[in-house]
Amino acid sequence: MADAGTSGHLHAGDSPAAAAPQRWTVRSLLGWIIPYLKDREVDSPRTIAEILLAEVLKVERLRLYMEPERELAADELAALRALVARAGRHEPVQFLVGRWPFLGRDFEVAPCTLIPRPCTETLVEHALNWYRERGAGPARVLDLCTGSGCIAVSLALGMRAILR
Repeated sequence: MADAGTSGHLHAGDSPAAAAPQRWTVRSLLGWIIPYLKDREVDSPRTIAEILLAEVLKVERLRLYMEPERELAADELAALRALVARAGRHEPVQFLVGRWPFLGRDFEVAPCTLIPRPCTETLVEHALNWYRERGAGPARVLDLCTGSGCIAVSLALGMRAILR
């Protein structure tokens, strides 16, 4: 990757490790990651950049905008650079962070699981509404080989909440 040089400007090909004198803050890293991902035609580059940066810093995404001048440590930069490179190769962000939210709960995901999707949340919500409308009695649900278990867990917890 190209060096940021003495100009202090970041470009899509620059690497946080390549320009040691540069202060690598949340703001400057977003300014590096977003064009890097755009150049590689990654969908939603800003969102992906925020998710990866928040993951490395172990903070909520909103915190990135509350602390734009926060500097990253060398180990955080190394971890971020590795994640960004993988994202640039179109590896799903869900696999990069190892979990993904589904109906307010995080579920572990990996290449061997299906990634929880918003349309599946809608399916679970419809199933729970159907259950509620039918009187919320005993029910059997079978969820086989669908991935992370988010459907079965969400249905079980939703049905239990309806019965209370």
